[in-house]
Formats: sequence, C-alpha cells, structure tokens
Amino acid sequence: MLESIGQVFVSLELEYLEQFTVALLPMSLTVVIHGYGMKFAGRYFRRFGLPARGASRRHPGVLVAIMPAAVVQKTHSIES
Repeated sequence: MLESIGQVFVSLELEYLEQFTVALLPMSLTVVIHGYGMKFAGRYFRRFGLPARGASRRHPGVLVAIMPAAVVQKTHSIES
C-alpha cells in the first residue's frame, strides 16, 4: 500500500506548486494581521463595550461593528 501511495506522489505533476508556495507568505501575513485585529477588537469591546444592563442608545457600537468589515474589505482590495 505504501508503495502505491509513493507511486501516486511521484506521478503527480504539481504544476501549481510554485504558485501555491509563493502565495503562502501573503496568506500567512493576512491571517496574522486578522488575528491582531480580532485581539484589538476584543480589547476594545471589553474596555468600551456596553454593559450587560442599562445600555445607552447613544453608543458608537454600530461604528465599532462596521469598522472591522471595512478593514477586511480594504485589505482584500489591496491584496488583489
């Protein structure tokens, strides 16, 4: 069985392997930046978020909810 698996890997042409390996760096950077952004958003909500009761209607929570989506759209437009 291992011999047949080895033959399959040897017979693969891997024509897109170079493109895949080149794409790993930007993809990894995107994941790291996304992780830091999520950490920042979590800290913001813990510090400035609405309390569980007595929530005010005049809180910039909508803006905080929109900003991560805007950052994601901007980074995707920069990547492409």
